[in-house]
Amino acid sequence: MQHTSKTRILFLFALLFLIAPKKSSAQFYMYNLKYAQGLSEGTLYIVMPNPTSPKEKAFVDMYNKYWTMSKVQFIKPSEQKKYLVQGNYFLEIVIMKAGSLNHTDKDIYLQLYQCISKSGEDKILVMVPLFQVATDVPDNSPTLIYETNTNQRNWGVGIFRNYILQIQSLLKEEKETLPTKTVANDAELAKLKSSTLFVPDYVLIDYNYDKASADEKKKITEKIFQNYPSEYEIITTNELNNKILNENEPFYYLVLVTGHADNTVSIVNSSTGEVIFNDTYSAYNKLDNHHLKSLISKLKSI
Repeated sequence: MQHTSKTRILFLFALLFLIAPKKSSAQFYMYNLKYAQGLSEGTLYIVMPNPTSPKEKAFVDMYNKYWTMSKVQFIKPSEQKKYLVQGNYFLEIVIMKAGSLNHTDKDIYLQLYQCISKSGEDKILVMVPLFQVATDVPDNSPTLIYETNTNQRNWGVGIFRNYILQIQSLLKEEKETLPTKTVANDAELAKLKSSTLFVPDYVLIDYNYDKASADEKKKITEKIFQNYPSEYEIITTNELNNKILNENEPFYYLVLVTGHADNTVSIVNSSTGEVIFNDTYSAYNKLDNHHLKSLISKLKSI
């Protein structure tokens, strides 16, 4: 956030203080949407470390193909200052210290905002938590995120594409939402009940799943998905991203965002990016059966 004004920094910390400690993570924050009304007639300036880099090309291609609400222009952080003109829109990855200024953890968001004054003041429209409670993320992590996917969880080209689709859908609906909102699309959940839920293995990272034996992996997943009424399959995050990009038929996958006081579990439609189920649970730092009880109950009732 090299360009960010003191006012904006204070706003971000105030926002997270008011909202995040209660339920600090979720799929989307959407607000101030009256400021989005000029987006379709304007240009979205996408701030990337090096948009001409071959390593960032896949993400650039996703923006060019799937962002349809407005024109897009890619700029580097060093170029951003000259585009901070009243009315312009920006989308970038933002890294913030979690909780307090002395906290070592960092939260990373994909953020869309509009510059609303000549002094560079802005209004945040969208914040998508990429991951939280990250202890080993340097300040230059936008480069790492785009170019190497270092320490990424709910991220990758396929997952990112669906963030783009869902952001636009919510903006077009002028639908404000907060992480605390419970979502349950009965029609989509009925389809999930008769299909397989794909679960990226990053959600099991706290169990050392990647180092576990086959028998240990089976015990871990059976305990977590106890009483789940449908099929599920554990796949790697890379496999999930490839499946999203290459699968013709829609399927459903799980997203977990771990916060400082809670976890949020979301189920996403792979084709549309729609969050068909969302719920937040307090004081649980690793995925367990408790996080799935609401989903299990809902599926059994359909």
